[in-house]
This record gives sequence, C-alpha cells and structure tokens, in this order.
Amino acid sequence: MVPRSFVVLALALLLAVLGADARAGTPKPAPLLVTLADLPAGFSIEDAYRPKPDVGTRFDWIDGYQAEFGDRASIVRDHVRVSSTVMIYRSLAGSRKAFTASLTACGTPPLHRVAVTPTIGGGASVCLASYDPAADPLLFTIWREGVCTAAVSISGLSTTKAQALGVRLAQVQERRMSPRC
Repeated sequence: MVPRSFVVLALALLLAVLGADARAGTPKPAPLLVTLADLPAGFSIEDAYRPKPDVGTRFDWIDGYQAEFGDRASIVRDHVRVSSTVMIYRSLAGSRKAFTASLTACGTPPLHRVAVTPTIGGGASVCLASYDPAADPLLFTIWREGVCTAAVSISGLSTTKAQALGVRLAQVQERRMSPRC
C-alpha cells in the first residue's frame, strides 16, 4: 500500500506541473525572425524590441519580437526599410483571433489586400498601405503558423519589388517558425 503522504505529495506535484506557466514550452520569438543574413547587401539592423499588441488584439498573447532593418540609403535615393515581427499566443484559438483581426484591418482603407501566390503558413495575405499615390507604398505580408502570427513589412520600394522581397523574406521566416510554432 502506498502511504497517503506520498499520494498527496505526488498529486500536489502533478497539479503544480499542470498549472505551470504555459510559456514553459513557448518558442523564443527572436530566433524566428528574418536576420541580416537574409537581406540583400547594404542593410543594417536599426532596432529590435518586444512589441505589445493593441488591447483589442491581445487575446491570449504571450510574447513577441520585432526587428527593423534599413539600407544605407544616400541622399540621392530613398531609404528602404524592412520589419520582421512574430507574436506568440497561448493557443491556436488566440493566434486565429489575432490573425483574423489583422485580416480585417488589412481590408480597411487606406489598406487593401493583394493576392499572395505562394503558400505561407496558415493563409498568408499581402496588405498594401498607400497613403500618398506619389510615394512608394508600405507593403506587408501577414500569416499565421500554429500559435504564432507574423508579418514582414517593406517600405521604400515599388509595389512589385516590395511584394517580391516581402514574400521571399516571409517564406524564410516561415521556415524558421514552422517547426517551433
């Protein structure tokens, strides 16, 4: 017969493990992002930080990370910026809700959706923000992979070039995310 004190201790330990922080098995967000090595020559890291989602899109958000890169533009040509973001949620339902909120925002002017030819994660969408017809747009690719949502944004390039670079970088980032999210 197993002593009662052992059963109580084992039950307490089991409850402690089951009630442990859900973040214990959560992937670290920074290694999932686009890196400097993924970008064309001439880029440098401009910023890297942990963003906080809007209150309306928090759902069961756990963690996130964003890195921003820029080319060494001269006065003669525009500055190209690339941003890579990943947000991690406690559950698939949380990442789905956050992704749905992003898709809704993507369809709200001055944003609009552009078709994505290659498959990226759980249903990618390219969003185009065109505030000034004379300027190059902000174009970002958003997608969901398991409990993660992600985005790669490009500014300072024509729509065609930005979309090609954005989708290529999103595919690179998605390959890093796929086994971890």
